[in-house]
Amino acid sequence: MIFTIQSIDSEKRKEEKLIRTSNTDSLIGCYNRRAYEKDMAALSLDTEFVYISMDVNGLKIVNDSLGHGAGDELLLGAAFCMKSSFSDHGKVYRTGGDEFICILFTDQESFGRIKETFDETVDQWSGKLVKALTVSCGAVSSREEQWSSLEEIVKVAD
Repeated sequence: MIFTIQSIDSEKRKEEKLIRTSNTDSLIGCYNRRAYEKDMAALSLDTEFVYISMDVNGLKIVNDSLGHGAGDELLLGAAFCMKSSFSDHGKVYRTGGDEFICILFTDQESFGRIKETFDETVDQWSGKLVKALTVSCGAVSSREEQWSSLEEIVKVAD
């Protein structure tokens, strides 16, 4: 009986790890496009949230001039700033090379304070190969107006 319980527990841990791995960007530890698409399919316009579309500025230039190790450092730095500022309020997804999405379950007023924290974190970040980081952002609240679809929010934020 003890062996069966331990065996089931071990299998459950393996399954949870496999699910976590399949939904996580392997380089930076954020959620990946698969997780983003799954979460977007479950999201409702009735829910209060802020949708943020972000691009890390200068990734191609950093890759071309300093190498891909420096580009990875830039992405890791951006992800660190996003996760440390936004993870308590929602999820951070890497959906493409330098493209990130955050979905925060907060109101517009609270988002203003959260965004200030993010901006300060980005301003203070410095890596070993890359000295500074900038991120372009577009943010839209689900309560900003009467949206016809989630796709409309995505388009406006982008």
